[in-house]
Amino acid sequence: MRIYIVMDSPPYPYAIGGAEIFAHILSNALVQLGHEIHLVSVKFGEKTHVDARDIEILYNRTIINVRGPFLGRTLNYLTLKKRLKDLPPEGDVVFSMMGHSSLLGYLVKKYLRARALALVFAGLDTEILARRVHSLRELLYYLVMTVGLKLGQRENWYIALTEIMRKKLSRFLDNSRIRVIPVGIEDRFFEIKRDEVSGNDILFVGRLEEVKNIRILIKAFERLVRELPEARLIIVGEGSQKRKLKRYIDNKPALKNSILLVGAVPHEQIHEYYKKASVIVMPSKYEGLSLAALQGMASGMPLVAAKVGGLQEIVKHGYNGLLFNPGSVDELFKALTYLLRNKEALLKMGINARKYAYMFKIKNIAKLYEQFARELMTFIEGR
Repeated sequence: MRIYIVMDSPPYPYAIGGAEIFAHILSNALVQLGHEIHLVSVKFGEKTHVDARDIEILYNRTIINVRGPFLGRTLNYLTLKKRLKDLPPEGDVVFSMMGHSSLLGYLVKKYLRARALALVFAGLDTEILARRVHSLRELLYYLVMTVGLKLGQRENWYIALTEIMRKKLSRFLDNSRIRVIPVGIEDRFFEIKRDEVSGNDILFVGRLEEVKNIRILIKAFERLVRELPEARLIIVGEGSQKRKLKRYIDNKPALKNSILLVGAVPHEQIHEYYKKASVIVMPSKYEGLSLAALQGMASGMPLVAAKVGGLQEIVKHGYNGLLFNPGSVDELFKALTYLLRNKEALLKMGINARKYAYMFKIKNIAKLYEQFARELMTFIEGR
């Protein structure tokens, strides 16, 4: 099949969020299944967050340079047909990644005469679709997503990452057209050996943004390190909150030597940090289905997560991790303290986490996308 994967945002490695990385590894996996894959995306400059030289790209890429997030995108929509002229037309399916890509996905389907369009929603999308917007950026996100949904509402299909997300989306979209397909993770995370747990390293991987609620993780760790001075917190990622977090840490002598702000790490090297840690933490205010959380579980770590979105769907409390109420510093502190002081429980939960994560192997997820694409072709041919 000829499949277009569309993102109205910079692709990996120009952006290193979970959605961008998943689009990259999904595209590679679909090529390995024998499909012709074209990733269509935008970028705002030449800067990459990581060294791009070692990245394996098996698929075809069309990256459209735009001048800026809003005006640049608007001009891009108006000139898109011309910009897509070198892509082979008459593809089978467009998979549009994230809600704000819905308009771009609709236009790619129209101009390249693809047969079907499926919109893949991320965690933030369900909040914005419910008009829970907290910034100008999220308002623009809502407007673009709404236009795309309206234009294609008679023919659109939808992918939710979790069952919880499907239920939320069904309040706004045709439930019969929603499928649940999660994100996928590569085999190398399952290959990390973890026969025993001797360290006290806590790991966070993700964007350093307000929605990730890293502030409460640092406050919980501040209490933890008083009782377990040997504990360390490793924070991997970039974002608008980085400077604020660094200032806070630098002003706390007890934290300065215990918290490591790593910055951006290439996806191809990220597993090195999973090898060293004992616990992975996701304190997000809301989350669809975190790629980093699944990578941590696949590597044999228990997941300590806020009871939000898809995180509460993958964590079986006391079996493969621990859940805490969103924003509760006290509950997060107690969860981390329990695991680091009870290494037998930590190891057992880590083993269970890895077993649970097997269903999310990227080969399995790519086959689900392939199966869904074939179902769409069968449906269209039968009309």
